Amino acid sequence: MRKPLPLQHTLSNTCWVQQPLLSLFSSIRAPGDAILITYDLARALRDSGVAVVGGFHSPMEQECLRLLLRGTQPVVVCVINLRHARRTDNG
Repeated sequence: MRKPLPLQHTLSNTCWVQQPLLSLFSSIRAPGDAILITYDLARALRDSGVAVVGGFHSPMEQECLRLLLRGTQPVVVCVINLRHARRTDNG
């Protein structure tokens, strides 16, 4: 088992960090059938108590976050630090 990365900032109890986390991410543009499948997946993850991590930036991710927050499983929201973010434009 890998050694966990040190936490920089946390707003809650961190004992759940030792368990596996499932990453959730989605494109801003997603076809309708993928949206329905993802919506059902988010409900199933919530109902199964699976811990989920994500940035929750895209509209689909935000909808999943709303569903996940209705459950009791851990949800890790990764907030970007805009002071250190670097934008690169290629063209």
